[in-house]
Amino acid sequence: MNKIEPTVFDSWLRILTQVPKSVLWLYSDGNAAAESNLLRAASKRNVASERIMFARRVPHAMYLERLALADLFLDTWYYNAHTTCSDALWAGLPVVTLRGTTMASRVGASVLHAAGTLHSAP
Repeated sequence: MNKIEPTVFDSWLRILTQVPKSVLWLYSDGNAAAESNLLRAASKRNVASERIMFARRVPHAMYLERLALADLFLDTWYYNAHTTCSDALWAGLPVVTLRGTTMASRVGASVLHAAGTLHSAP
């Protein structure tokens, strides 16, 4: 959860508020303080805590099955998803990422390009 910058979280919450009945599903290693901080930040932005879900580590096959239950993968920025982006594509999830200026912030777009699914915004 250390990859979630305030600007990214704000963007995700804006999307969440515009999509009724949607939830934001985040991986968590069980860090209660980090989870509490994110829930508090969501509350300050008028997003109910029930709309934020935390997922724990599970065996890889279960993880891929769980990924396939989602509708959309929203990438972090400054430090994109690497293997997780590939896993999302394997699970059939569309991935939304933002190409940055550093290697770490271009990985998501690179994975999408390699998979032949990169579409740039107008």
